[in-house]
Amino acid sequence: MKLQELKKLVKETLLEFTNPKPEKPKREKEVETSPDKEKEVKPLRRRLPTPEKAPEPTPKGHKKPATASEMSIANKIADKFNKLK
Repeated sequence: MKLQELKKLVKETLLEFTNPKPEKPKREKEVETSPDKEKEVKPLRRRLPTPEKAPEPTPKGHKKPATASEMSIANKIADKFNKLK
């Protein structure tokens, strides 16, 4: 097995997952508003997490657990690597 082949497979797999997929165009809904009604614009308020629901900080030097998408990418790379043997 050549190192270049492995690098090529890893690069292809990463490009496959990192390239943005084309988005479907969203349908625009037409909303009828009467001209005599004025919209009240309320400012958005940021909700602060309550102490019970706040996430625990990660200790220094520890990494966060991998997300599902990161795990799937790693598994696909491992599968391609195992097929080369």
